Amino acid sequence: MIYKEELKKNILLWQEFITEWDKNPVLNIESPLHELPERIFENFMCEVLTDSGADLLFWWLYEDVNKIIYIKENKRDVNKLDDLLDYIYENSKDYLK
Repeated sequence: MIYKEELKKNILLWQEFITEWDKNPVLNIESPLHELPERIFENFMCEVLTDSGADLLFWWLYEDVNKIIYIKENKRDVNKLDDLLDYIYENSKDYLK
């Protein structure tokens, strides 16, 4: 199992890459220069997360919605990365390999 801080570090690096990429209007998102790092990141995440964990993370990263997880009658705010990771690690049997 990957340590929480290591997982966080990799997610933050990906977010930094995307932020820097988006600052350059000359770059095209369909470029192999974007596709290759994205595939490396996604492959890595799929190695350490279950399918459900990867789905949850990619939803969190890419969907422009309020990040709320509904659990039975309760809801869990995971708008912050630390909150998402806390949730993933609390439910590690479902989300981590």
